[in-house]
Amino acid sequence: MKRKIAIAAGILVTAVSTISGSYAYYQDSVTVTNHISTGDVNIGIQEYEKDGDTEKVYAGPAEGIVLPSQTISKIPRITNYAETCYIRVKTTYSGEAADSVSNIDTGTENSEMVSNIDTKRQDENPETTETPNATEETTPAQVEPEEPETTPEPTETPSDDQNGETSVEYVLSDEELDGISDAWVKQGEYYYYTKPLKNGESADFFQNVTIPAAWTSKAQDRVLGLTVTAEAVQAANFTPDFNSEVPWGDTEIEQCVHEKDNSITEVTKQYTAMSVTYEGAARNLVAAPEDFFKNLQTAMPGDTISDSFQLSNTTATSAEFFFHTETPGNLTDEELDLLKQFKLTITQNGKTLYDGDLQAASLNQEISLGTLETGKNSRVQFTLQLPAELKNAYAKRESMVNWIFRVQGAEEPGKNEPSPAISQTTAPKTGLADPYVFVPLGIAAVTALGTVKLSRKEKKERRKKL
Repeated sequence: MKRKIAIAAGILVTAVSTISGSYAYYQDSVTVTNHISTGDVNIGIQEYEKDGDTEKVYAGPAEGIVLPSQTISKIPRITNYAETCYIRVKTTYSGEAADSVSNIDTGTENSEMVSNIDTKRQDENPETTETPNATEETTPAQVEPEEPETTPEPTETPSDDQNGETSVEYVLSDEELDGISDAWVKQGEYYYYTKPLKNGESADFFQNVTIPAAWTSKAQDRVLGLTVTAEAVQAANFTPDFNSEVPWGDTEIEQCVHEKDNSITEVTKQYTAMSVTYEGAARNLVAAPEDFFKNLQTAMPGDTISDSFQLSNTTATSAEFFFHTETPGNLTDEELDLLKQFKLTITQNGKTLYDGDLQAASLNQEISLGTLETGKNSRVQFTLQLPAELKNAYAKRESMVNWIFRVQGAEEPGKNEPSPAISQTTAPKTGLADPYVFVPLGIAAVTALGTVKLSRKEKKERRKKL
């Protein structure tokens, strides 16, 4: 009876040992937080004048006095503070004091400069006011009276006064603007600058203004208004036709919504190779760099930007890679909305694995990136596209998304080491060829044999006592 109990105990030990010998998969995961942003169009106008061989901020003629035929150094300079863009300017003139200047942003980007040449008397004080991205200047200047017998006939714009008599309106025109370079092309009411302006670059519209020689003493105490309005449109995904009467086509002019501080940020980017590697004996999944969008430029409407990363398996067994995304929980509505605007396409070996927006729920589900044998690599391409019709409301926005990679790799053959992974519930193979079965059975056999021998020894001792 006792022998039967000993054999039963041995079978029980065998069963327990067999279950503990089930094989396991190694698993690991890594998260990469990708930051993405949209660009901006941001220009400004400042006025300068020659001061010998150098330049200074425009202050106007000495003592505010100008004479017929006098040339005034006046340089409206348009500067690009953001993404590469094309610019155009429009001039308007008046013979009265100009209204206050407002900084208007358009479709693009619009900056307006009003420069008034005031033909007041010498005893009146000049005032100069400068605002960011635009310059509003009131420059007093006096036209000294000339002798009637030596004064040429003026070039004038006639108008009717209250008595029905014809009077003279003294107004400047484009004819008085000197030093407009060949880079400017006049089409319609605009001057178009034919070269794209990069971040931090500037373009001068003209260099001088010449007071007409034909003006008489009637111009005294008049205020001559010159308004320069500059507009900009992104150079990315946009090709002007400067031979056309409308070089910018039907480009919609809309108001910008960004804040402007006139800062110019120069960024030097160096390409960083990206990889996700299942590494060696440690079986760690490592991603580099920390941001897979690091190499991508700031996106502009219509941009398609692409990059790729390499999957590698340097362990001794095959491994399957998985990918999904996760939206950080602290994003604002604007940041979430920006993710929806970006279209993401992921391909591998010519096969499309995902095609949708960056915030799609389907992207939160794991996508298999395939199984790699030991020592093998695979390259995964991804492309981000921003709609060309995106409006200025999306300018200068930022957002982020987490890319999560997971790997699942088998244990090395012949090893029964503890695994950091989740154990599989699949039943083990049978037969002595399977090391995971052979070892537990051997232990069970020894254990059962020891139990039987121990029982026989106990019987002998009892018989001696009897």
